[in-house]
Amino acid sequence: RVVFADAAGNTGSAETALTVDTVAPKYWTLTPTPGQWLGTRTPAFSVRFEDEASGIDTARFGFAVDGVQRGERLTVECAPPLSSCRAASATGFLLPEDALAEGPHGATVAVFDRDGNAGVTTDSVPYPFSVDVTPPTLTVVLPVPTSYVGVRADRVRLEYTDAGSGIVPES
Repeated sequence: RVVFADAAGNTGSAETALTVDTVAPKYWTLTPTPGQWLGTRTPAFSVRFEDEASGIDTARFGFAVDGVQRGERLTVECAPPLSSCRAASATGFLLPEDALAEGPHGATVAVFDRDGNAGVTTDSVPYPFSVDVTPPTLTVVLPVPTSYVGVRADRVRLEYTDAGSGIVPES
């Protein structure tokens, strides 16, 4: 409550209620999972964030892959009630012109609440994931290619390699 007076002795007052918000919003990446190998150069991303006090400032949401801003590729949506936007998510995917090279990559997220507190996460920053679009190589060694066998071949020997995500032996 504030009370003030003018030179004639008249007083006026005003009052308001306010909440001081010093708590940072929280965010976490849902997809891809940390360290995941992806079989596409244009992956999909999903981020969830929440703020218990002032709510999420959706206009300040930022997203980057390998330091290149890609926030416009994701759509931010608030959970009801929309007026408070205490919980929100962002989903989207990279476009062909954003295609990533094979190998490791990192994504970063910027989230702020309506009081300007920067978001915090328990995720690794930058958020790690990798791209591998090259199939493994497989060679039949035994029986020798183009050979004839007089009995059922009970031995088959394969050699295989993969320079990216690695081989899944049980596949």
